[in-house]
Amino acid sequence: MALHYSVPAKINWFICVTGKRDDGYHDLLSVMQCVSLYDELTVQPGDTIELVTEMNTPTEMNIPTEMNIPTEDNLVFKAASLLCAHTGCKKGARLHLKKVIPAEAGLGGGSSDCAYTLIALNRLWGLGLTTEQLKALGAKLGSDVPFFVDGNCAFVSGRGEIVTPLEINTTYDILIIKPPFSVSTAQAYKKIRTFTNCASLNHPNNHIGERFRDALNKKDLDTILPLMRNDIQEAIKADYPMIDEICSYLLQIGALKAMLSGSGSAVFGVFDATQKAHAQDALMYLPAGCRGFWTKTLKRIY
Repeated sequence: MALHYSVPAKINWFICVTGKRDDGYHDLLSVMQCVSLYDELTVQPGDTIELVTEMNTPTEMNIPTEMNIPTEDNLVFKAASLLCAHTGCKKGARLHLKKVIPAEAGLGGGSSDCAYTLIALNRLWGLGLTTEQLKALGAKLGSDVPFFVDGNCAFVSGRGEIVTPLEINTTYDILIIKPPFSVSTAQAYKKIRTFTNCASLNHPNNHIGERFRDALNKKDLDTILPLMRNDIQEAIKADYPMIDEICSYLLQIGALKAMLSGSGSAVFGVFDATQKAHAQDALMYLPAGCRGFWTKTLKRIY
């Protein structure tokens, strides 16, 4: 029996970094949503844990990819190994991962691959772990992994591992542009010198996650657009001036808002139907060295 999963990327509608933690991580508030840019994961029974990674990245782009990561350090392999260690399962699996989501882009590709490996092997091996148990395991592998176990859209807090799902019944057109460089998450966070006071964001009668959920469902752009922000972008933009250049390009072709996703380096723009129709040819005129992906936000994953 082979199981196949389309593994989605994500964007961050906003990221507010609220402080530095004693464990070296940062506290943050964010709304994350999956989009229709996918890696492809296939798992089937095997004698041992075997991972084959296939890249769908143009070689001329010179963009770092997970192909350079030794198998034992790949998050997919780590997820399978952790699941075996946690459950005592001695079964094997053959995993085939086709990579499309750019690496070190703030799109969560590695974390999503990791989450879906946990989901797939839990099913393949008949382990019966709950979603909460899988999220707890995922948090050991990466801050974004619990979000992808839940999928769809969520308000996240803590270092990103505290996930509150948000029910979203609308979709938005998103153009993602990946510049010809990557940004290390660890290095990006080191650049942050000031933190957001979250008191006004998370007032009990004015919770920003609930405000964003309601605004997304109503397509209330007058509320959504002013709330969109990324504290990491402000911290790193001096080192990566092309990020602001790409934001300007997206606004010029009709994006309602453009900003960095996660810790970058990918930038995304939000379009309404009219502006998307006018910008359909945008992928033909991207800034030099960039790749682009038209996507939609997702209502449901599985």
